[in-house]
Amino acid sequence: MFTEDYLNGVRKKKVGQSTRYYVKGSHPVIISPEMFDKMQEEMLNKARLLRTADGNQISGGNRYSS
Repeated sequence: MFTEDYLNGVRKKKVGQSTRYYVKGSHPVIISPEMFDKMQEEMLNKARLLRTADGNQISGGNRYSS
């Protein structure tokens, strides 16, 4: 999104009107890239869990063990 008219607050989705920039390494990291990848994998594993009507967890395909 970008603000086309700041006086009226008109915002539009970027679809080529202005240049996009991606700056890698502009901020200090909070966690290492390896830890980020591990957490993304763990979140994906937990997202595959399903809950039954009585609150029990069942696997939605892959097995998960804490």
